[in-house]
Amino acid sequence: MKNILIPTDFSDNAWNAMQYGMALFKKSKCTFYIVHVSPIAAHAGGEAAMYATQELLEQSILKKSIEKLEKLLKEIERQPFNTKHTFHILAFYGFFTDHIKQEVEDKNIDRSSWAQKVPAA
Repeated sequence: MKNILIPTDFSDNAWNAMQYGMALFKKSKCTFYIVHVSPIAAHAGGEAAMYATQELLEQSILKKSIEKLEKLLKEIERQPFNTKHTFHILAFYGFFTDHIKQEVEDKNIDRSSWAQKVPAA
């Protein structure tokens, strides 16, 4: 079984990449991990009337990301169903490359088959 990680920013391009990945591996048993990483926002100048703790801010951002990921998962379920594919959603707050590298390790993401199947540009 292949483990495929697909980052998303919820754009049309990300949706197209996801559809391409599902089609590319349509004959393979795969687990797709759909990942969204909310970046750490730079603080703008000026003073805020109220301050939120870092934990509260992160929880709020992650809640919104999870809601969007769940909506995306429902859209995937509306696509032609492939019983060989399973999907998991993951939401993080922080640095994109750090989280992606960690998930590649933690989820044993298949690094070789994608490069072999993607046509050269």
